[in-house]
Amino acid sequence: MFINPSIKKTLKEIAAQAITYANSTDVSRRYYRRMLKVFKEQLSEDEQIFLMKTLFEALHYKHIVTDPDNVLQIHNVRMRTYLLIALLMEIGRAH
Repeated sequence: MFINPSIKKTLKEIAAQAITYANSTDVSRRYYRRMLKVFKEQLSEDEQIFLMKTLFEALHYKHIVTDPDNVLQIHNVRMRTYLLIALLMEIGRAH
């Protein structure tokens, strides 16, 4: 794929400036570096894989909950659960 050299140069400048801004404004950078060092040096490979799997699943579930179709399904399950509980309480009170 051919790319216009001026566009390529502009994108490189934007990327360099974005990295500069991202590095200078992060107040938790030292904390993240320490966490990364612990992750690399203290955890075994299996522990690293488990932790990454857990983090990716949490990220995935966060996106699942914000999807409108899934929110509607979650709402339907919640309403069915409330209805079932109400019916069971009514049946229990009747006997």
